[in-house]
Parts: sequence; C-alpha cells; structure tokens
Amino acid sequence: MRRIGHIPALLLAAGLIAPGGALEAQESGAGAPGLSVVLDFDQRLEADSNLDLAATSPGTSLIATTGLGLRLESHTRAQDLSLGLSTRLRLRNDPGGSDAGTEIDEPRLRFSYSREAARSLLKLHGDWRRSDISFLRPESDFIGPGGVIVLPPDLADLTGTGKRRAWSLGGSLELGRDAPLGLTLGAGIDRLDYADTTDPGLFDTTRANLSAALRLRFSPVMEGRVSADLDTYEADDAEQTDRSTRSLALGLTRDLSKRLTLDAELGFTRVETDETIGGLRTTTVEDGLTGRLALNREMANGTLGATLLRIINQNGTRSEFTLSRGLEFPAGALSASLGAVQGYSGRTRLIGALDWRRDLVRGNVSARLSRAVTSGSDDDDQLVTLLRLSWNHEINPLSSLGLTATYTLNDAFLTGTKTKNTSLGLSYNRHLTEDWRLTAGYTWRHRAETGTPGATSHAVFVALGRSFTIRP
Repeated sequence: MRRIGHIPALLLAAGLIAPGGALEAQESGAGAPGLSVVLDFDQRLEADSNLDLAATSPGTSLIATTGLGLRLESHTRAQDLSLGLSTRLRLRNDPGGSDAGTEIDEPRLRFSYSREAARSLLKLHGDWRRSDISFLRPESDFIGPGGVIVLPPDLADLTGTGKRRAWSLGGSLELGRDAPLGLTLGAGIDRLDYADTTDPGLFDTTRANLSAALRLRFSPVMEGRVSADLDTYEADDAEQTDRSTRSLALGLTRDLSKRLTLDAELGFTRVETDETIGGLRTTTVEDGLTGRLALNREMANGTLGATLLRIINQNGTRSEFTLSRGLEFPAGALSASLGAVQGYSGRTRLIGALDWRRDLVRGNVSARLSRAVTSGSDDDDQLVTLLRLSWNHEINPLSSLGLTATYTLNDAFLTGTKTKNTSLGLSYNRHLTEDWRLTAGYTWRHRAETGTPGATSHAVFVALGRSFTIRP
C-alpha cells in the first residue's frame, strides 16, 4: 500500500480538526427540531445459489445476518448534525457443508454537520465503510440522496471475494452568500483500498481536490466568477500512477430575460501524469482550453435547456452537447436530456438521461435511464449506461409489494472491455405491529464481462426489523 500524498494528508487533518461545518447526510432534508437517537435492528436469513457470482456456481450458501445501527440527530434553526454507526454480524455456511464461521462485517461510520449564519454556510461530510465484496449489491448498497443510485468508480471490478474499504472526507465554506462579493472554498478526499481480493482489476486509489471560487455580482441580472481547482490521483496499479490536474476558469451568468438565463465559462486545464513504464518513470502532459456554454429557459410547466462542453483530462479532449427538458405534473414529474459526446478517437456516441416518476392511487412507479461518460477506478474514461425500474403497490394499510429491475453497462474507452450487471428483485413488506416490520423476497443477479463467461445467482430471503426512536 502506498503512502498517502501530501495534499490528501493535509485534507484529512483539516477535516478532523475543522470547527463545525456542514456534512450533508445520506437522508435528504432536515429532520424534526431537537435531539433524537434512533436504534435500528434487523435479522435476515438468506439462501444464495452463487454468492460470489462465479462462472460455475459452487453451490448454495446459507447466510444469517444481524444488523445493528445507531443514529444521533440534532436539528436547530442554525445547524444540523447527524452521526451514524452501524455494523453486521454474519454467519455463513458455504457450499459443501463448509462453515465460514461468524464475522463482523460492514462496519460503517457517517457524519454530517452544517451551520448557517446570515451570509455564510459551512458544510462537512465524512463516511467510512468496510465491506465484503461478495455481499455488495450495486442496486441497494450505493443509493444516494433522493433514492438515486450513485455507481462507484470500481463497479466493473466488484466481483469475486475480498474486502473493500472506502472512506471520504470533505467540506465547503461559502462566504458572502447574499452579498455582491462572495467566496466559496472546498476540499475533499476519497480513498479506496482492498485486501485478499480475487479480481486483479482492484487496486488502491486516492483522490483529493482543492477548489476556490470568487463570485462578483455586477448587477441584479449579471454575475461573474473566477474559479481554480487542483485534483490529484494516486493509484497502486502496475504503473504506480500519480496525476495532478490544475484548472483555472472565468465564468459569467446573465439573465437575458425573466425566463431565459445564459451561463458561459472559459478556462485552461493542465494534466500531468507520472507513470513507471519499462522500469523508467515517465511524465505525460495534456493541456488546453476548456469551456462551457449553457442556455436555460423556464417554461410554464418546467424547464428547457441546452449545454455545450469542452473537457480536457488525462486521455485528451472531449466535447459534449446536450438538450434537456423538465416537466412537472400534479401526480409526478418527467425530465429528459439527449446529446452526443465526441471522444479522443474521434468517435461520436449518444448520451442522455430520462427520469420519470408517477404517483399511483395505491403506490408509485418510477424509471431512470442514463448514459454518460464517467471515470473508472483506473481513472480511464468509460461510457456507463444505467437503467432502473421501480414499482411499489400498497395491498392494504399494513402490507405492500415492491419490484425493482436494474441494468448497468460499463464500456471502457481504452480497453474496449464491456461489463454488464443485471438484477431483478421482488419483495413483500408487512408491518406486524406499529414498530416491527417483515420483509421477504427473491433476487436474481447476472454478470457478464468481455472475454469471460457470464455468471448468475438466485437468492431468497426473509428479514425482520425494528427502529427505536428516543427523544431526550
């Protein structure tokens, strides 16, 4: 494992000793005023036909999992604090009658704190988690605010066995929020490391960033800004990659009318990459002009927008153009975008997104489709497609049915490797009492990667859980 670089180490120290800031919690929105303590308990029994998603299933695994959680929340008019600690006690019986024994798995610690003054806002956030790769489920373990799946950068390689530890720390300070002159400072660090893994594509990485933006309001309808960013990336890969990205940009936002807004930005980016190739340390540089031009118009029932981007990273120059439309309905919402991206090889690919949600008489239904360029754990660009369908039906006031289908496709630009993950889940939920809830269901998973056989698993489970809320 490599030593954490100077910038990440400084960021870590700053985050640990910072005075109150705001960390945005996993749950969106502040809770009820005052102090509350929530204790979570759940017991889950599961049988999985191919737990590790091996090409040839070794047999059925039986798992008993006890989950324990503690959450502390405090909300006032000026500040919000949230602390969370959880873990799982897992007993496994692997195929062939072998007993893997009992282990403590998935310990997790999260915190968030925000404090707002008359013209300033401070935010801090932190998250530490250790997981068994065999039990990670992208469709349920990486859900962010609003119920949206936030795919991790190492998704394409999360297969087999081993331990994954992820932690992040960051924050921002905004000064002069309603003043003609304002300043926003930000810092963050993300770390991924692994132990005893079977997938060779998993290696330790550290990402860190520093940012500063100066905002100047020229008039009620026009605002300018100057921003500077420094991003670093360190990887324990075969090349021992070290990369730094420096960016400087000038931006302008102007209201062209009561409903039409123009946002323009012009900048310069320089990317330096150090790698060990053939036993020699080499440095490559990518630099050039970057830009952004966006038009947004408020419509009677939503918004309409167009965006043109020019981006430079370690792989070269990328250009994107998208059109977007958002619609609001009494019983739901619909937003859509469609565009194209031209990569470093000159090939043009379609990108876009579709989000739809509708409230039903006894439940709701939603769909999300997205296709976008992101960076993987190896910092190489990939085209990621995500499709998620969700349906919930209330049978009666005490019970409900849920159906979720998820599909992801990771298409790596440089290697051409394609990784597909598909899952289908059906669950039955029932409130046994006011506090106790029962959940039972079935999950089907399939994984396929270029050059390797596909793998499938079937699982059935039943879970019993309860939350205890204490208000001092």
